[in-house]
Amino acid sequence: IEIPITERQYDLGFVGRFSEIKGVVQFATAAKEIVNTHPNAHVVLIGDGPLFEKVRNIVGDSERIMVRGWVEHNRIHEQYNQIQVLFAPSKSEGLPTTLLEAMGCGVVVASTPVGSVTDIVIDGETGFLLDDHNTAEMLSCYDRIQSRNDMAAISTAARDSVRDTYSKRAAQDRFTEITSIIATM
Repeated sequence: IEIPITERQYDLGFVGRFSEIKGVVQFATAAKEIVNTHPNAHVVLIGDGPLFEKVRNIVGDSERIMVRGWVEHNRIHEQYNQIQVLFAPSKSEGLPTTLLEAMGCGVVVASTPVGSVTDIVIDGETGFLLDDHNTAEMLSCYDRIQSRNDMAAISTAARDSVRDTYSKRAAQDRFTEITSIIATM
């Protein structure tokens, strides 16, 4: 974790393809409502895709919502380290690399429980699960997150969980364990 969660520039963000399946339009709509009702909230949307202009039109010229566009993969960690909570309101996923990368940077994630998300996000412990990808659910989740006083602990738990399970070192350890078992057969 390069920047402690409480010192990050953006309260919430979205990183991914700007497409219908990713729920970016619903997130942009929620983000607009959040900055209108929470005067200190700042939001960033990072990515590109067919809904890019639609998203820009939804957020308008708000000074507290930044639409960055595409960021090269070797620089994305710099962006994650500026986001406190990453929303991932996807309608469909496998095991989202975006969530693993974000959690590895200590970002608290709020995601729909699609694909293998529930393997990495434990609601209230390593992140938050959205009941749906709609705007109302994201607003409700944001309010729930704002009422928490343990976000630093959730940030650390998210990072530790990814490091302990999905890092290169964890994969090497599992490989060593498997080969040891096979060698004794």
